[in-house]
Amino acid sequence: MGTMIELPEEVERRIDALVDETGRSKEFYIEDLLWRMAEDIEDYYRAIQIIGPPEGRGGRRIYSDAEIRKEFGLDD
Repeated sequence: MGTMIELPEEVERRIDALVDETGRSKEFYIEDLLWRMAEDIEDYYRAIQIIGPPEGRGGRRIYSDAEIRKEFGLDD
């Protein structure tokens, strides 16, 4: 069973360029992109389960590296 999707023109052009450059099929690149995206989304939701949702979505404040270094005087 398959699923049909319509890709934005820019994405289509970029995939077509990869196909031309490498000789691999368009299906190869679309499947590869979907697998990578699915893994990223799964990782995101696993992280949310561990640390909670990002700030602004009922979650805790997330601090940048620079904020942590400043707070603890690590740049001195």
